[in-house]
Amino acid sequence: MQPSSLATLPDLPALTHLSLSDNAIADATTAASLPLLEYLDLAGNQLADVEGLAQAELPALTGLSLDRNPLVGLDSVAAIATLERLSINDVGVVDLAPLAAFEPALGWLAARGNGIVDIAPVADARARSRRQRDRRHLGARRCDGCAGARPVEQCDHRLRGPARRGIRVLRDRHAHG
Repeated sequence: MQPSSLATLPDLPALTHLSLSDNAIADATTAASLPLLEYLDLAGNQLADVEGLAQAELPALTGLSLDRNPLVGLDSVAAIATLERLSINDVGVVDLAPLAAFEPALGWLAARGNGIVDIAPVADARARSRRQRDRRHLGARRCDGCAGARPVEQCDHRLRGPARRGIRVLRDRHAHG
């Protein structure tokens, strides 16, 4: 017997990857404890949306495959804020606009076989994410512990013991030739 809902899923506290593809699942609602789940494969089911999944406690979920599901839109997918990798091949969705909500932008998206004609929403989100990352690397974020004197990436005041001493030694060697 195949499950028609994720509601019957038991608590699996140590599970990091789960594949439930091709199981005729029509409801993504789950109350299961899956605190370490990083990747969920729900390809080939009967999901019209993943609203239940978006409301679940899945703090580590970064990858999701929804290939070959009859999705009616991507709003519920966009509500899963932790996603970094998304596969929506052959789901019949043509509007990627809801995916622009991801901050940072999705790092990997597969959307083959959907008739998509405008990828601008996803491209714009990636450009925004890249600009934010570049600002951080250019020192836009200053360290509070150093009175804003140095970018966070160059600060060592939080390091303790040998690591901090090692940075000081390297800094002294560089300063004194």
